[in-house]
Amino acid sequence: MTSPEPNIGHISKRLMSGDFGASPSAFLIDRDGVINEHRSGRYVNDWPDFTFLPGTFDAFSALASTSNPVIVVTNQSGVGRGAMSALALEDIHKRMVEAVTANGGRIDAIIHCPHPPTVGCTCRKPAPGMFVSLASRFGVSLPESVFIGDTITDLVAGSAAGCRSILVRTGEGVRTITTTAGFPAFDDGTAFQAVSHQSLPGLTGIARNLNAAVAHVILGWGGLRTSAGPINS
Repeated sequence: MTSPEPNIGHISKRLMSGDFGASPSAFLIDRDGVINEHRSGRYVNDWPDFTFLPGTFDAFSALASTSNPVIVVTNQSGVGRGAMSALALEDIHKRMVEAVTANGGRIDAIIHCPHPPTVGCTCRKPAPGMFVSLASRFGVSLPESVFIGDTITDLVAGSAAGCRSILVRTGEGVRTITTTAGFPAFDDGTAFQAVSHQSLPGLTGIARNLNAAVAHVILGWGGLRTSAGPINS
């Protein structure tokens, strides 16, 4: 019996046509708590529930100037649990992409896992199935990509996929730092702090928010290079 597959939508013409090259490095970004406000104990069930976090449009505007695909990677088990319909999720993502585009940004695809944990799929983070699907379908080079998230499941998934990863302090980020053994304290006065963790080999740092994470990759790393270099570069 085959495992349930993730859903991929809102694929840009550039990504579909292979305009980014045969094996592109990508900016992979979690949704809730990174792009939009995390609703503790509740799902973002429709557009009125969706609120962009400060700095999100600036981040996507900066990403639009890069030569890398920008892909949202998100668990959305509310669909599988019956808390929201697939059509409602599609409407949220359509409006999200439209708003980002209207503010000078770019999203090239959205991949989501709609399954609850009881299904036992391989795509729900912390499993790396969604990342593997992106590598298989679009040729995304996972070791040369970066994944930006706010939870320990994001970091575990990124590490399992072989990506470099950055934790943001928005959403569940602060709780992730304080409840995960081995995390250093974050200096509130800094936008980005380089860190490593023995159990999370892909972790490269903690950022104040998505905008700070993107700025560090573009300015601090010089972008996502063809050769990614050391994991803690």
